[in-house]
Formats: sequence, structure tokens, C-alpha cells
Amino acid sequence: MQGGAEPDAHDDDDTDARKRMVSNRNILRQTLSSLDNNVRAGLLPFIAQRCYLVVVEASDQASAYRIFSVMNDRGLDLSATDILKADVVGAIESEEEQARYNDVWESLEDGLGREAFGDLFAHLRMIHRRQKMRGTLEKEFKNYVQPVERPIEFIGQELKSSAEAFKKILEPDSSKNSKRYRLLKGLHQIDNQDWQPALIKFMVDRFGQEDEIDKFLERLDRLAYFLFITRANINQRLQRYGLLIEEIAEEASVEDITALNLSEFEVESLFDWLDDDIYLNQRTRRAILLRLDEMLSDGTAHYDHRILTIEHVLPQNPGANSDWIRKFPSKSYRDHWVHTLANLVLLSKYKNPAASNYDFEKKKGAYFSNDGDSAFVLTNQVRELDDWTPEILEERRERLLRKISEKWSLDFPDEWY
Repeated sequence: MQGGAEPDAHDDDDTDARKRMVSNRNILRQTLSSLDNNVRAGLLPFIAQRCYLVVVEASDQASAYRIFSVMNDRGLDLSATDILKADVVGAIESEEEQARYNDVWESLEDGLGREAFGDLFAHLRMIHRRQKMRGTLEKEFKNYVQPVERPIEFIGQELKSSAEAFKKILEPDSSKNSKRYRLLKGLHQIDNQDWQPALIKFMVDRFGQEDEIDKFLERLDRLAYFLFITRANINQRLQRYGLLIEEIAEEASVEDITALNLSEFEVESLFDWLDDDIYLNQRTRRAILLRLDEMLSDGTAHYDHRILTIEHVLPQNPGANSDWIRKFPSKSYRDHWVHTLANLVLLSKYKNPAASNYDFEKKKGAYFSNDGDSAFVLTNQVRELDDWTPEILEERRERLLRKISEKWSLDFPDEWY
């Protein structure tokens, strides 16, 4: 047997699947040709007597997927996008066009990565369905996006433009638009991706309208953080984002998209949550403080979020004879302030637990020294103070909440403060 046989002349015109079979054939030939003659001679009876080809037929796509899942106990499982790809590419009549759009599909998947590519399909389903998913992704995608009915248009236009927009959302470029970069980095701190379909839809529909995209992103940031901070459940979030996508589809201007606006009741609710014990909510506290710090820095601060801790200035458990007890003699008053926004700072290093209960001056030396923590404006503001008293906490509370109100363009009555 000779190795390295050339593909047949017509192989170049075959589909991608056939090209892979030809490639596998050539690799097999090369491998066999490298074996010792005795090994090859022993391999032949083994193949003839011990190897079997089993044909498994399925009545429909769903059954085929279940059979594959059971039999494929090794390797990479089929994803919803793999199943959809077979249907959508297979719906293209010309084999030449099938090969072309198969390459487009795979290029988009490689560009985003397998996991993000799957997320994109979930987002596209949301853009078309605008409701919570009630079945499997592949079933709802076929029913509501209907890519099989328009395979070339879907792959060449909708999928391609959406993948390009999604790539910019996932990997924002700080060199091109620093403001957009900061807003997207802030949105990625939120514990859900429900805001992403609306942004993809807007970026695709308003392609090239960079100022409009920036205005939309500013308002989306406010809406997404409102839903995040007030702990809106998934049904509430998807209902709101569904309305938002519907208004985008109607080509409303950013100023006229009502779903982006917060009602008076919603604004009041937002500030009630922000003025509460935010430290006690582990899912929101880090993102809130980082977003606030970015607001205070006006985009000039850059820091590494991988090593980050939250510190109480007024300790959670001050010593009985500490200076803290003198300044805050009432336990109920200490409890009122200890977990609030005004009493929290960020540290970009692992904190020393023993230093948590230090008096204010000593704590500043232990936590707020010039060793890298100055990146956080929240921390710098505290380091510049000479004392930490109830009056300072009250003033800090008002100043921080006013900053949030200003940055998110929220017209909140002064008497609330």
C-alpha cells in the first residue's frame, strides 16, 4: 500500500463534509503506510472479523439528537447551533452555496467562540420572540426566527451582522471609544445577559450611527442597573427588554423609546435600594461600588478587578473600648450605617482581617496607603479625611446619591435627601 495518495480531481468541487472524508482517507493511508508490514498483516483479519458497521436510523431530527446524545459518551456534544446549522445550511439548494455559507457560519463561530456563539443564538431568539423561552432553543429558533425559510439571508445578513455586533459588545475597544468601553465594562459586571439582545438589535439596525448607539447605551446602562439593583426577577427583566426590542424594531429614536425611561416610582425604588444595607446583598454590592467608583472618576480610573475586596470604614464589630464606640455610642445607630454605601470602600488587595477594627487613623495607614489602592476614588476620598463621624457619613451619603442621580440623569427631589 502506498501512502499520501492525492485526492481525486473532482474533490475540490465537493462539499465541506466530503472534503473532510477525503482528508480522513488520506490520513488513514499515511498512517497505515508508516506501520510495519507484520502489523498491517495482523490488522487486516482484526478488521474483517472484529469490526462492525452499525447503521442507526431516526425518524426525525429530535430523535436523531437523542440517539446521538446517548451513544456519544465521549467527545464534544452536539449543541443547538450544530443542529440548526445542519438544517439551515442543508436548506440551501446549491452545493456550492452550501459550502460557501457553511464557511461563513464556521468563521463566525470561530470568531466568537463556541459558548458565545450559542449565546448569540439565544439572543437572536429573544429578538424575534421577545418573551421567555418556553421550549428548547432549536425548536423556538426554528419557529420564531425561521432561518430555514431564508437560509442565505439569515447567514449572510442577520447572523453575520449580529455576530459582528456581539463581538464588539463582548470585547469593547477602549482605543476607539473610551466611553462606550467603560459603559460596556460596567454592564458586564451585572449578573445576567438579558440586556444584550436589545443592544445587538440596536447596533445592527442603527449600524454606522455611532452617536445614537452611544446615547442608547447610556440609557440601557441605567435601565439594566435599575433592574439589577432592585433585583427584578427574570420574568420582569424579559418583559421590559421585550418591550424595548419592540420599540427598537419600530425604529423609534432613542429619546422616544419609553422602555428605557424610569418612572417616578421606579426612581424612588432604585434609591430606596441604594440607600439600604447594600453590603448584605452579595450579588449586587461589588457591581454597585465599581459602577459608582467609575462615575466618580469620570472615566479616568483603570484598575484590575481580579483582586478586589470591600471594606467597612466603621467596623462591623468594633471593640468595646475602641474610639468607634465613643463616636457611635448607640448600637442601633452603628447598625444603621455600617452596611450602607456611605461606609464602604474598595481595596485592590487582600485585606488584613486583623486591621478591620482599627481606629480610623490606624486603619488609614493599614488600608489606604499609597501602595496601589489610590486607583479607587471611593477609597481616596476616605483617605483624605481626618475623621469618620456620623456627620461625615451623612454628608457622604448625600454626595454619593447625588452623583448617581446626576450620572443617570434622574430628576429626584432634593427633599428626599
